[in-house]
Amino acid sequence: MANSKRMYSKLAEYYNGFVVPGSEKDRVRYEKSKERERKYNEHWKQHKVNLNELVNKYAPGATPKIEGVKAIFDGDRYKIIADLPSGYAKVQDKTTKKWLNYDGTFKRNDRNAHFKILRLEEMI
Repeated sequence: MANSKRMYSKLAEYYNGFVVPGSEKDRVRYEKSKERERKYNEHWKQHKVNLNELVNKYAPGATPKIEGVKAIFDGDRYKIIADLPSGYAKVQDKTTKKWLNYDGTFKRNDRNAHFKILRLEEMI
């Protein structure tokens, strides 16, 4: 079983520590992400997820790839989009393009489509 959380954390460290300082475009992306975090973080914290479990459920075996400010775990039917600066994730059905609840039901609105990724120490 792959450790998706460790892979995500390494990508976040790389993106935040090396990509952002060297790219104006990525500094802007980073700031927009941090602004979303300031605005919505308290709501996201109400919906925390273990990234390993999320990936195992919706995109088993997926290895994350950086796309802009996101790490994408691309599975057969679903993809998990994890924000690198702000530590939240969303699950999308690739066929319908709809966002999912953790249990696999479709979200009714985008406001509830985000889950705060547990820190490694919180996962134990």
